[in-house]
Amino acid sequence: MKSGPVPHQEAVEPQYPGLLASIAMVFIGWHWLAGHGIELLWAATGMDEQILWPLVHLGASLFIAYACYAMQPAKGMVRYFAIEPIPLRAAARVPIFSVGVYLAGAGALGFLYQSVAAIGLLPDDLSGPSEPVDAQRPSWLLLALVIAPFGEELVMRGLVLQGLLQRYGPMASVVVSAAIFGVFHGNAQQAIGATVSGIFLGLVFVRTRSLWVPMLMHSSHNAFVAMAHSLTKPEPIRSDEPSSFPVVPFTHEGWLGELALVYLILLCITAAGAWLLISSYRAFEREFHPATQPAVAGSPVAPPREAKLTEFKARRPAPPPDSG
Repeated sequence: MKSGPVPHQEAVEPQYPGLLASIAMVFIGWHWLAGHGIELLWAATGMDEQILWPLVHLGASLFIAYACYAMQPAKGMVRYFAIEPIPLRAAARVPIFSVGVYLAGAGALGFLYQSVAAIGLLPDDLSGPSEPVDAQRPSWLLLALVIAPFGEELVMRGLVLQGLLQRYGPMASVVVSAAIFGVFHGNAQQAIGATVSGIFLGLVFVRTRSLWVPMLMHSSHNAFVAMAHSLTKPEPIRSDEPSSFPVVPFTHEGWLGELALVYLILLCITAAGAWLLISSYRAFEREFHPATQPAVAGSPVAPPREAKLTEFKARRPAPPPDSG
């Protein structure tokens, strides 16, 4: 029998869950079953729910992710979940433009809450019941800064959004995945903010095709929320508390001037956030694609490395040409 080289086989395209499978996976397998699991474990062990919840949440995320990976033909978790390492200098810039996302989103939500108040729908009417959360507890910080960004991005962007991108256009996929992400949070006030955040996270993922970027953005956003809360309300909070956005009541004389001032402040916050986001994101892209940057005149030019173009890197779009 003659032996010879094995013929090259093209890499199998990864397969991700579709829309209906994603909805069932998120709301049945991740939300409902995990919630009942927490209740059963709490009844059996008596552990603090704020400690138990992060552990069950992480376990459910890892189980769902591995199940989806195991049931599809492609191999290689790094490629499947888009978790190839990114340049360290690019990663360091993520919290900077995350501040811009946070400010722009806060200003936009302020516009929304003030506008719905004008028709009699107050911000506290947008919330549902929830348990009090202590934003200074180590268990809550572990959940908000590590477990939630890792687990939620692994499922929402690593599985749901990639599955939608296989079947629909980028904008439709981002909006639908963001809506699922928002509804997952359980009450209307959190759902609105999570949907807006999910759109930003989805757009950045589509642009970079790296799950590390939305993970770092998610963690940075939660850190900003925790710091803002610790400076204003050191006591435990509930997610069904009325919004802290300034809402002008329409029941006293001079409300029109106050309303104009509130809208002006919110406009400035939104504009400042948008400027910071755009300017810092451009710097991030230069660090994210260092090989495409022009060499500085007079500096020695190193020969380009012959790096293998993996299928993961091939999915990353090239940065726009520098017009300047």
